[in-house]
Amino acid sequence: PQTLVRQPPLPVLATPQSETTWRLTWPAGAGYTAVFVSPRADQFDWHMPAATLRGDETELTLSLPAEMGRPYFALRRAESDAVVYTAVRLLPTPSVLNLRDIGGYQTASGQQVRWGRIFRSGDLSNLSEADLAYLQQLDFQLVCDLRTSEEVEKSSNRPLGGNAHYLHHPIYERDKGDGHWVRSLLLKKGRLEDVWLNDVYIARFVESRAAAFGRVLTMMADPRNHPLLLHCTAGKDRTGISIALLLALLGVPDETILADYTLSNLFYDQLLASVEADAKRLAVFGIQTADLFPILTSPASVLQETLAYIRATYGSVENYVQEKAGVTAVVIEQLRTNLLYP
Repeated sequence: PQTLVRQPPLPVLATPQSETTWRLTWPAGAGYTAVFVSPRADQFDWHMPAATLRGDETELTLSLPAEMGRPYFALRRAESDAVVYTAVRLLPTPSVLNLRDIGGYQTASGQQVRWGRIFRSGDLSNLSEADLAYLQQLDFQLVCDLRTSEEVEKSSNRPLGGNAHYLHHPIYERDKGDGHWVRSLLLKKGRLEDVWLNDVYIARFVESRAAAFGRVLTMMADPRNHPLLLHCTAGKDRTGISIALLLALLGVPDETILADYTLSNLFYDQLLASVEADAKRLAVFGIQTADLFPILTSPASVLQETLAYIRATYGSVENYVQEKAGVTAVVIEQLRTNLLYP
């Protein structure tokens, strides 16, 4: 699965070296002359740089007080006052699968997605005390749970408390008619990736559940819901499509959208362990754990073909969310206003 991971391009990469030390790296010629640090993604003191630079460096290591919590960084070029923002994408929460910030990605026009606004993850049913305290520092306003009622009943979220409002918004519910694609998996186990793409991503998600995705996008457009945590069980399929639609509407290139999607492969081992019990039940039907590889991973090709289907059928992602998912032009504009840096 590691070979399926594509690292999304970022103008500046932030890497933790320890709990209090951070390394920033960027390409030669960027010309940054000042670095600013803040515990809040949208509040920087522009009169108090954490470091000044000559303009020809390509990296910087910063030591920060432990009480700062999760730091956000801003790098400025003197000649233009242009600012680039960065932070660590993957959050250090071992008990929450696949938790990450979708900020920092650049659009085709050169804007950046705001950090600290939209986060994505797997479910919060195994949330530890330490990770609960960490998430409470992020001050989520809305936790949007995309799982089925059956999944929620089986593994209910641990409440975050504070200002976090919990909303159960299932992308789909399991019913008696849902067995057809499971049978397809059993009958076509040698072609599970095709089944996953056509029966699940396109037929079930894109075509049948467009309105549910539209409501998710509308929630993400409202700044009163920020910071917002969007999750399903593993944070890769229902959450992955939601975030892909969002990034496409914001103008992020497909290369970056696909790379973000593949980051779920970093958590393959944990995901595999979480389905071992189900895999044993499937063994009765001749399905081995290895057969499930295509649906436990996030290959770029599945999302790439899903986006290609949307564009071929509806003309563009924007047309799809307006015509099929019920998202208004006003909401699309709100997404861009509230989730992109000026």
